[in-house]
Amino acid sequence: MSVIPTLWAGVFAASLALTSVPAAFAKTPADQLIVGMSMINLLSLDPAAATGLDVSEVNANLYDMLLVQDVRQPDRLLPALAESWQVSDDRKTLTFNLRKGVTFQSGNPLSAEDVAWSLQRVLKLNLALASTWKAYGFSAGNVDQHMRAVDDATFVIELPRPTDPLLVLNTLATSPSAFILDRKVVQQHQKGDDMGGAWLTTHAAGSGPFALKEWRANDVILMNRFDGYWGGPAKLKRIVMRNMTESQSLRLMVERGDLDLAKGMSAPDIEALEKSDNVRTQTVQRGTLYYVALSVKNKPYDDVRVRRAVRSLIDYQGINQTVMPHYGQLNQRPLPLGLPARLDDPGYALNVAEAKKLLAEAGYPEGFKTTIRVLTEPPFINIASSLQSTLAQAG
Repeated sequence: MSVIPTLWAGVFAASLALTSVPAAFAKTPADQLIVGMSMINLLSLDPAAATGLDVSEVNANLYDMLLVQDVRQPDRLLPALAESWQVSDDRKTLTFNLRKGVTFQSGNPLSAEDVAWSLQRVLKLNLALASTWKAYGFSAGNVDQHMRAVDDATFVIELPRPTDPLLVLNTLATSPSAFILDRKVVQQHQKGDDMGGAWLTTHAAGSGPFALKEWRANDVILMNRFDGYWGGPAKLKRIVMRNMTESQSLRLMVERGDLDLAKGMSAPDIEALEKSDNVRTQTVQRGTLYYVALSVKNKPYDDVRVRRAVRSLIDYQGINQTVMPHYGQLNQRPLPLGLPARLDDPGYALNVAEAKKLLAEAGYPEGFKTTIRVLTEPPFINIASSLQSTLAQAG
């Protein structure tokens, strides 16, 4: 297991969506959204196991959360499945009053037991998305006590240790682990002690505006409108996501009107489409973080001097100028740009001489061999190519 060290460089990305402007040649049905995107990082739909923004975007259509962020004012939380919530005077207890009349896509009524079971499940399975909850003091052993249903319409969280309750509220509004599952449906498909995990890899049991019709890995995802959605039926009847990894193919299909929206295109193809009269490009800020992760449990990265050397061998400015346009912008802090609490960048920059000095001090004057593991799609592969080149400058 790789551990992300404290010495890293990141870029919060601005995701660029490409949509075809309605025109006479457009071929996609008016009541459907046809999306072209890479699905190579889409491995599971289970909210307890699903990491990455791609699966979060799928699940956000299939499931609901207790709260949601205001897209125009991200520091403001809005009601979703919870109509209201209160924080106790001692800041140790959060009480959520659930919306009445919500049904899952199965027809089952949603209750506080479903909320409690869904969040307890994340800790009990103890997969990657349990990490945030464990940082607050929750565990598989105490979660039944600290996250529980008081009655059908009331859910309570008691903090196991002093924690800012606003952090917990924000996690409930943003974490992919906070989607609420149809407990009864999932339990019907449980195998052993997996709490329905195998079934949820390729199925869904939510209350969101769309229901999963079909998912064929690395091929297509079909979602149909859920007419019984508590927020009212969606305007679109169906969403079709197609696995497409070739940037030029995405560009051509957008230009022809065969796709409504394309994701994961290379910068040259995006720039070409910006010149088209039939396509609109839109930049949307999102919480993508590109980082270099080193395993501090293994040599040579258990030595802080080696980690500092790697940090000095990243061409931050060059990557920002040549690779990241249309994907993001340089940000060396783990907070989005523009937040009042964000500190100024520390000023990390490519410094080969400093890296060589640190490697020599750590006992690697001639350098060493290492492997970079990366997704084979832009901009990841382009970042890795730059890193490979600059690492080589220090051996």
